[in-house]
Amino acid sequence: MSDRKTLELCQRVVSHCGYGRVLDVGSASGLLVQQMLASGIDAHGVDCNQPLIRECDERMPGRCRHGTALNLPWPDGSFDTVVAANLLEYLDAESIPQALREFRRVATRFLYLRVGISPEGKRGLATAEDRAWWEKVCFEAGFRKHPDYYHVNNYSACEHDRDSIDIPLEQVPVAAEKRYPLQALREERDLHMDMLRESGSRSDAHVYRYHLAAGYVRPGDVVLDAACGLGYGSHVMRCATKASNVIGIDSSEYAIAYAQANFAAGRENISFRLGMLPECLAEIATASVDTIVSFETLEHVPDPEGVLAEFCRILTPGGRLIASAPNDWRDASGKDPNPFHLHVYNAEKFRRQISARFDVECFFAQTANRAKRLEAPLEWEPQPRKMLKLASNHSLQVPAEWWLALASKPVGTGRETPFVDRIWPADERRAAGNALAFERDYENPWLFRALVSTGYRTDSRDLREQWAREAQATAGPTSADVGAALCVRGYQALQEMSWRSQSELQEQIEAYLQGPASNPNTFRWQVSLNFLLALVALRTGDRERAQLYFERTLALPAEDYSPSLLTKTGEAAWHLGLLHAVAGRTEQAQAIWVATAQRIDCAVGSYYQQSPAVLPAADIHREVGQAAVLASRLYVAARHCRLLRESPRVFWGEVRSDNLSQMESYRDWTKALQEHNARLLQQQASSRAEIKRLRAKQRPAEPGIPGKVAREMRRLIKQGRGLVGRIALTTKTDRRRAAG
Repeated sequence: MSDRKTLELCQRVVSHCGYGRVLDVGSASGLLVQQMLASGIDAHGVDCNQPLIRECDERMPGRCRHGTALNLPWPDGSFDTVVAANLLEYLDAESIPQALREFRRVATRFLYLRVGISPEGKRGLATAEDRAWWEKVCFEAGFRKHPDYYHVNNYSACEHDRDSIDIPLEQVPVAAEKRYPLQALREERDLHMDMLRESGSRSDAHVYRYHLAAGYVRPGDVVLDAACGLGYGSHVMRCATKASNVIGIDSSEYAIAYAQANFAAGRENISFRLGMLPECLAEIATASVDTIVSFETLEHVPDPEGVLAEFCRILTPGGRLIASAPNDWRDASGKDPNPFHLHVYNAEKFRRQISARFDVECFFAQTANRAKRLEAPLEWEPQPRKMLKLASNHSLQVPAEWWLALASKPVGTGRETPFVDRIWPADERRAAGNALAFERDYENPWLFRALVSTGYRTDSRDLREQWAREAQATAGPTSADVGAALCVRGYQALQEMSWRSQSELQEQIEAYLQGPASNPNTFRWQVSLNFLLALVALRTGDRERAQLYFERTLALPAEDYSPSLLTKTGEAAWHLGLLHAVAGRTEQAQAIWVATAQRIDCAVGSYYQQSPAVLPAADIHREVGQAAVLASRLYVAARHCRLLRESPRVFWGEVRSDNLSQMESYRDWTKALQEHNARLLQQQASSRAEIKRLRAKQRPAEPGIPGKVAREMRRLIKQGRGLVGRIALTTKTDRRRAAG
């Protein structure tokens, strides 16, 4: 492997398997072992090439041994993780199960495979098989998919694997495997499936839903997996989130016993219960669950509306429901042929039932390998693996095999619900002071998690606007709730460049700024809103008004609230100094920058000197650190201020050399690149789906048609190859920049 590929593989092993003891099988010249050692991993290697082992021993004494994948020279359970990269495909198919058994013997947790695949048998591979074949042989050896499988492998990209594939795996517990071998699962397959031990597009679809859901679980959440089946999804969410507790409920004794043996044994924050929906939910207290995941459940229960009503009852205000239902699986009889499905769902029925009790954040249209034809609802047509996100008000007239909804319990119900903060522990809240005093200062403390805090709040712009308006209508005019709502609405208008049409909003902000600071968090929003009005004036060309509001922001003692709020002070000083500098008032600019930098340094230093033994909350610490970086930017700008006119490139080079500027630039660039790659992958998948459709429609008996189809196929194939090349080029450029 090249140095770049070695580094990338090392980073993946660290990210998904941790810093345990690692064995690289087929270590060759020891590049991966050396990279892992440099990263702090207790790494070892094994290879059958004696000269290479001697070479490795000179650089890394005692780290590499002579041996083969079929006979590893270590006792049982010597390693946490085994890595085998570009090795197994060079063994004959009959030897691969033996190698996998050896890997399992010496490893206690994970196996990370990278194998070359080539259907034409190119590159001298002894075993040239596809992903499904490799997965099956690994499952038979006692492994299952790693909970991070779809972090490593993009769901849509699994439709067409490239020359090399990554298969991250974890061991099935020995006792569970003996009790539930694959053969036992096959016998139960009509009712229960552990999709972590299944291969193919439908397995991908089921597990990926839980991977998607994990992205919406907030730190500290109590998560309920309603109708959890064999519990594999609960396991994925436990491993992929910072949930405080994951609870799986199912009506099958077999499923609960399997889940306990495979996923809950020896773990404290995951459990499984036997129960029938919705009756079993009566045992769960009102407003005690933060996230409910319920996939393909509503079509199985006699009263889906009753189940949704119970979900709403037990959710906390702003808590999330992530649910799915099959999209129009009826046949010519008008019924769903699945004997266990009591209802037929389509897009509108699903939307109506979810929207009746929840505020919908968005929908997802998912396909595994098929979907109903929109123009012929009783006919299926081939579709690639796909998960398409749609806004809550978007038309649902798109191909879908399943519908998923991400919805929230209305956050306004929090005014009558006792607040429980599970994101930040009590000692961190005390150490953070005003910055995390939601229950003390807000009329509805649940607003902060659902509406305000970036990274935890809803992604839906429309829902943020709705909840902010509701908060304004129900809370006191000088409350922290109204300040937060105005700030959310104001920054959305600023980002969308729609401020000129928001005169009413500007008047509301001005009125709020004229009112008293009734508590520290009201003051916190007054600081932010002054800064917001300054940015609005700057973007609309009113430089005098911008200067006024930047000066007002600087005049407010943000450090008395928390040094984390000094980010606004630092940004205001930066912009105000620039206004003076470009107008030729260099000395004023320097004075503002130096005075503000010293002010931030003093406040941050005092904060850490006086802090209790408890570490500050990570979110607060990041903002305090950002304020400190802003102070360094102000010092640099003051020192090089005169270069702004004479040598602007040199000035900006100095100012933008701090870590914060580089991180902001890299974040924006990475986001744009990810969006670009996602579009290319979607176009590629669509092109291939169109090729399949044209092939299916080809009718040799009809004159003239085959030639037209062939020409269209050639055009689409050429277009698809071009997209593949563009994706490869983009990815290559991305890695080069990351390595640089």
